[in-house]
Amino acid sequence: MKTSGNKQYTIKYLKHVLKRNLPFLPEDVKPSIKDTIKKHLETDPIGNGVLLRKRLKGHRRIRVADDYRAVYRVNTVKRIVIIVSIGHRDNIYKQAILDLLKH
Repeated sequence: MKTSGNKQYTIKYLKHVLKRNLPFLPEDVKPSIKDTIKKHLETDPIGNGVLLRKRLKGHRRIRVADDYRAVYRVNTVKRIVIIVSIGHRDNIYKQAILDLLKH
């Protein structure tokens, strides 16, 4: 697979994202989340995300729906994007920290 001459990134989800994040999101935002992740993170996860600081240093976030964010990290050598957490913008950062501590 190629996009603009560059190999696409592979998207991977941590297990708890699939078991504890996605199932509890509103049904009306799930298609937007999947589309945004596929469209923006497979092609340019660094340019399309915002670098996070402090306890989430090394991670990035992207707006995946009006009030929802995905926190992820990028392995540029293996060209992998790892989705760490997905949730409402009010608590996504605390949730991501807790998810990483449990992982």
